[in-house]
Amino acid sequence: MTKTPILLLLFISLLFAGGLHGQQYGFQNYAFRNGLPNNVVKSIGQDNLGFLYFGTNSGLCVYDGSTLLPVNLPGSGDLQPVFRIKPLGPAQLWINHTGNKHLLMAEKGNLHQTILKNRVDVNNIYTDLGRDTILCTDAGLYKLRGTQTEAIVTGLADKARIVHFLLPVGNNLLVGRKGFPVGLIDRQHFNKLDETVESISVTDMAPAADGDVWLGTDSRGFCRLDGKALAAGKIVFKALPPSIAFLANEDIFCLTTNPADGSLLIGTTHYGIVIYHRDGSSSMINRQNGLSANAVRCVFIDRDQNWWVGTNFGVDKLNNTDLIVYGRNNGIEAGNIHYTCPDATGRIWFFGREKLYYMDGDTARVVNYPAGVETIPLGVAVMPQQIWVSTPEHIFTIRTNGVKPSVTPARKVPETYHRMITWDDRTVILGGRHSLALMHDEQIVPLSDTIEDVRSLMKDRFDRLWVGTFSDGIYRIALEKKNNKYEARLLKRILDSTSSYNRFLTIMQSREGDVYAGTRFEGLYIFGITPDSVTRKAVLTTREGLSNNFITCIAQSADGSVWVGTNTGFNRIRPLAKTYRVSNVSKHYSFNNHISSMFTQDGFLWAATDVGGVKMKMHEEKRYDLDIYIKEITFPDSIISIYARDTSLTFSPQRNSFSVSFTAPFYINEQQTGYLYRLLRNGKGDWMRLHGNHSINFTSLESGDYVLELRPVSFADQPSRHTARLAFRIQTPFHRTGWFIGMVALVILLLAYAFYRYRIRGLKKLYEVRDHISRNLHDEIGATLSSINIYSDVARKKVEAESEARSLLDRIYKGSSQVMESMNDIVWYVNPQHDSWDDIIVRMREFAIPVLEAREIDVRFEADEKLLTQKLSMEQRKNVYFIFKEAVNNIVKYSGTAEVDIRLFRQAQAIHLAIRDYGKGFDMQTRSSGNGLRNMRQRAADMKGEINIDSKPGEGTTIDLVVPLT
Repeated sequence: MTKTPILLLLFISLLFAGGLHGQQYGFQNYAFRNGLPNNVVKSIGQDNLGFLYFGTNSGLCVYDGSTLLPVNLPGSGDLQPVFRIKPLGPAQLWINHTGNKHLLMAEKGNLHQTILKNRVDVNNIYTDLGRDTILCTDAGLYKLRGTQTEAIVTGLADKARIVHFLLPVGNNLLVGRKGFPVGLIDRQHFNKLDETVESISVTDMAPAADGDVWLGTDSRGFCRLDGKALAAGKIVFKALPPSIAFLANEDIFCLTTNPADGSLLIGTTHYGIVIYHRDGSSSMINRQNGLSANAVRCVFIDRDQNWWVGTNFGVDKLNNTDLIVYGRNNGIEAGNIHYTCPDATGRIWFFGREKLYYMDGDTARVVNYPAGVETIPLGVAVMPQQIWVSTPEHIFTIRTNGVKPSVTPARKVPETYHRMITWDDRTVILGGRHSLALMHDEQIVPLSDTIEDVRSLMKDRFDRLWVGTFSDGIYRIALEKKNNKYEARLLKRILDSTSSYNRFLTIMQSREGDVYAGTRFEGLYIFGITPDSVTRKAVLTTREGLSNNFITCIAQSADGSVWVGTNTGFNRIRPLAKTYRVSNVSKHYSFNNHISSMFTQDGFLWAATDVGGVKMKMHEEKRYDLDIYIKEITFPDSIISIYARDTSLTFSPQRNSFSVSFTAPFYINEQQTGYLYRLLRNGKGDWMRLHGNHSINFTSLESGDYVLELRPVSFADQPSRHTARLAFRIQTPFHRTGWFIGMVALVILLLAYAFYRYRIRGLKKLYEVRDHISRNLHDEIGATLSSINIYSDVARKKVEAESEARSLLDRIYKGSSQVMESMNDIVWYVNPQHDSWDDIIVRMREFAIPVLEAREIDVRFEADEKLLTQKLSMEQRKNVYFIFKEAVNNIVKYSGTAEVDIRLFRQAQAIHLAIRDYGKGFDMQTRSSGNGLRNMRQRAADMKGEINIDSKPGEGTTIDLVVPLT
């Protein structure tokens, strides 16, 4: 096309630049540095999950709200330009890239390709024009049926050449092509109805609200076709509306209809986005407003009404156009604004560090400070025909009653007044660093020299003056007029602020009568008042949701909401029945700057900030119910792709360490999106907060059933009602399964039973051996010894008493008797039939009582009945009995006692044998090493028992044997 003349471009740029100072929108740029394959973005689309796709000059990438990820394209390499991304139905996106001879679709974050039988370069695809899917290709129009393509004969010139666009108009179809005439065919039979004479390179087409058709071209500028004529079968061009007539010679890249208001967004080569509104007016968003470039290749509006603008410098995101900044951009002087207010005519004023500005529509007009003043605005008071402004050591007025405002010369004043408010049409209250004063009919008179460092002034509904200071709290003062003079009478010092904390920077009374006072450190105080009393109702801080405790300004909107400016943005407070609802509005706009002053007017909030003047449209905060999807499960050696909200899986025992990635495809302050999650096992688990992460790692989970639940939380700290759910089971290792444990238990039982049977057989065999030995000893050796004893006794009696033979026979008789006694003992303890305590007790009695009674010793023998069921081993039985026998023999031989106590009893896990005599006793030190005592101790040790022998001369002897039960 013919290049636009330089003078025309300059004129249009100035026309839409907003005078000297342009509006700034909160664009956020995503470029190659963030993960885009290329900064030239030609197309944008969104799938049914909410994922965004960006087509660039070097390939495709997908954005899920957390990460920009490249997507591998089929064909000759990944670095292929992507020209168009178009939704086909609710679940699929069509991707048009270089060499696209087949249909490439995106669904759930993945690409899949439908192979066409006839290879054609597809430029566009339409599924909503009838029963058939229509393909626009480099070889004309085709019908698609399954994977078969069928050429459509239209009768248009160069019928076998490139077609890019179709647009239904009534029963007809408008055909847009690049480098060929625009055609019109009937929709049913595709017959030619009309065709332009000239070739027109069409870049986009869109229906107009009145039935006409908008045509974007890069050869004939922006065009308008008559809709009625198109419906009648004729192509007729119409003049462009006056507000966008300058686009007649502009190359157009794209056309997008804004679903919010029906306006048309026109992507241009030189002017950025030109917005044609339904009322016929137009506006512009370009580099001066924050866009990364004026050449706009594509515009896409996502399902949350975010604008995505593709340029040669990446893609720019605009959350909304409700917040406009009139500030510093490319040398514009708006910069740091200290104060804002409307004058009596409704004009909006911004008071900056270097200049004064007033708004003329959306244009900021400059007014200079008067000569000789330091250009720092401190206080402002609006009067019916003028605005009083205080600067360091000066005050001056801005006359606002004329067509063009004018500034009067500055007037030097006794001190610097930090704050000013209008008291009545002739009176202004002045708050200074060292005093409180009043200016009546431009004459300044002092009110108080004890109130210092004034930072806020306010007149309440009872005509009381509130004075907030930086060091002494708040004063409430009655101004009484006497003899045409005002006198100040202190009513109440509301808060004493000597601690340097409650420094009051701003005070406002709401229409409901409450007073809101903002502090430097302690947040917002709210007071209820009467003519003579003040009651504190509440204190709101960051704990209640304020963006900061540094409160700088307060205003009230028509709906009753109280707006609070802080050091880090805007807050909205809604008084409820018994509490206050606080919303951090700045989170919505990602605007976290210092707010100096503000007011509301006609549904807008105007503010002075450290980045310029701000105009924000006030509306109810929207609740965002974010969708959430589980993306992938990553193991050390593999990845499972999910892309679903609810799924169930089973993992092997070895796969008990993994990470789960997820996302909430939401694009308003997506960096502030958080998550709640809980891992349920047996239905139990607590919600936990996750910040800044889009994955969770699990390590060495035990076998069992789990449910992972995830819930996104928006930037406004609103938990979504949507929950993603991943149910998974980690299988139990085979060695911990019930059947394996049961089998092992069975094997152990069988082994135990086999061992038990083996031991029983061994014990039985031992029992038989012991019984055999006992019988043999008794029957053979015992019988022989008995014969020797009898024969020696008979022979002894037949031999003379004094003969040598008699002596030998006596010795034989006595020895055989002793051997028989020992043999009887051996037979007794070897015999397994005597293993019980019952047999031991009987044996003890049979031995002890006859021996002791033969020496006329009284015996008290007590045995616990609990012992009767106890069993002892052969060794234990032998050692207990021999210790007992040794003790009784010693009593008989040495004690000289007249009585003996013998007790057998069980205590805990041991058997006690206690023997006591009351005889002569002995010295333990001289007789402790005898053979008898030593043998007794050894036998006790063999049983792992203990024996205690205690004796003293003249006090008898005590023996206590303790045998543990095994």
